[in-house]
Amino acid sequence: MLNSSAEVKRPNGTKIHKHGDHYYVYHVTSAEYVKDKRYVVEKRKCIGKLIDKEKDLMCPNDNFEIYYPDKVSELVISYPAPPVFSDTLKVGSLITIRTILNQLEIRDILERIYGKDTTDDIIDIISYIEIGHSSAFQHYPSFMRDHLQLGKQIRSDSYISKLLRENITDENINEFLRRWNKLHVKPDVKIYVSFDGSNFNWEARNSNTYKEFGHAKDNQDKPQVNIHLALKHDDGLPLDYDTYNGSINDMSQCNIMVERLHDFGYKNIGCIFDRGYYFEDVIRWLDKMEYPFIMMAVENRKEIRELIRKNRETLLHTATSWLDGLDVCGITTTEYLFDKERFFHIYYDDVQAGKLKRVFMNNIGALSRELEELKDKPIRSNATLSRFKSWFVLDIEEQIIDKTPTGKTKKTPLKEKFLRGYHRKEEKIQERLDSFGFFCILTAEPLTAAETLQLYRFRDIIEKLFRSIKWGDDFSTPGVHTDESFDAKMHLLFITSIVYSTLAQFSRKIKAETGNKRDYTVPGMIDLLEGIQCTINPSGVYKRRYAITAKQKLILEKAGITDSIIDNEIAHFNVVHKDLLKSSD
Repeated sequence: MLNSSAEVKRPNGTKIHKHGDHYYVYHVTSAEYVKDKRYVVEKRKCIGKLIDKEKDLMCPNDNFEIYYPDKVSELVISYPAPPVFSDTLKVGSLITIRTILNQLEIRDILERIYGKDTTDDIIDIISYIEIGHSSAFQHYPSFMRDHLQLGKQIRSDSYISKLLRENITDENINEFLRRWNKLHVKPDVKIYVSFDGSNFNWEARNSNTYKEFGHAKDNQDKPQVNIHLALKHDDGLPLDYDTYNGSINDMSQCNIMVERLHDFGYKNIGCIFDRGYYFEDVIRWLDKMEYPFIMMAVENRKEIRELIRKNRETLLHTATSWLDGLDVCGITTTEYLFDKERFFHIYYDDVQAGKLKRVFMNNIGALSRELEELKDKPIRSNATLSRFKSWFVLDIEEQIIDKTPTGKTKKTPLKEKFLRGYHRKEEKIQERLDSFGFFCILTAEPLTAAETLQLYRFRDIIEKLFRSIKWGDDFSTPGVHTDESFDAKMHLLFITSIVYSTLAQFSRKIKAETGNKRDYTVPGMIDLLEGIQCTINPSGVYKRRYAITAKQKLILEKAGITDSIIDNEIAHFNVVHKDLLKSSD
């Protein structure tokens, strides 16, 4: 292959031959005199092309280094300017994300609010967040250099920050949410909505709204910002979100979120909550507003422990309690709670019980071994033994230790504690073992145990969504310096979460059809789609080189994408970016 970016002086002894309008340089590998014809027959290898006959300069090919390795150091290489885009662009994931946004009418909403050009930039940013698993925009230019973007040029991270700061205002965010929910409101149809909240560490320096300490499970020494999500339960699509400072708990914000959906036009809502909302104030408020609900109960509450105790034998030993297809035992009973009759659905999962029992008893064994190591040794701190007291009775002896040297005035004697023995609290350990595998769901409506569990189990999509935002999109710490930047970035992450939920729908359908649970996770599908690529050809335009694989086609079919759609998107890219492609030749 000719190295068009290099030139070198033509070696002595080489031959020049013209082919068409060009002169080529040949190295003579051997020569043989033919007696009967009285001339020499040469065997030659082309080593390059003559580019300047007067200066005797040539452009070498791959053979040049083989026959003239000592001349390689004389090569003068003049590289062309790098192209704006890479020679090979990844196209599959971006086209899938654009198609999803088109089908959900999100692009139409964005264009009404921001206009076409800004919408193109926003969709490219959303694609970057979902595919690149990052909400840090400093990597955006290098990412988009390798992808089939919509925007007319590759934007810098500073441009993106400015675009978001100046365009994504509170007014525009609320307008988007209003239009988005208008697409899903069906006044006569009851929908279940899952609610949940999470917190993020907050490090913004110029914050007036969010910088407050809250109730985080981790990093309690840092201020937090809370985010609340509402998801449509039948398909997992996010409907609404809200952000609020870390000192406000989820229960307080829940009322506001439910009322917001009511204001959007949802008149027939059922609410699904995890056990973090199992409080009297929340349940009484739902009663007052006449919102039916499904709520996981807290197992250590007195009334729930009593319910499990009363129904334990039925769940363990009655065949009719088995819920076919759900792999658990379950029954429904009614009891009064907070002055009203409620429906309690009690379940037993023997597989989960077995796992929890093994973990728990292994932990008890580990604690026993630690206590054996501490036996007959001085206890330096009360904290040393505090974590053992839940499950062990400890025999602690105090001894007076006189450490005053001989001949010195005696000081107040010191008391030291020694662990002399221990034994397990067998009844308490057994009580804990007996509780494993049982759980209870509370409903305001007379649903069956099977119906209730089926509805609640689908709620795990909201937890996966939070994991995707915090860890998949690298947003566990937002990485912004102002409240306005946080609001803008959170708006983009909300739209990204809609894309993620749609891909999760595809994932569930494909797993059900194929039984393949390894390749068709959301990250796995994105990796497969990233393999669909186009390459620039000698005429300076991008073309798809390879056929789409069966796995890729299976994903694309869920979005209604065909080979021709992909090729048309590539052709459109060539038209939109023709000036940039010409400048890179």
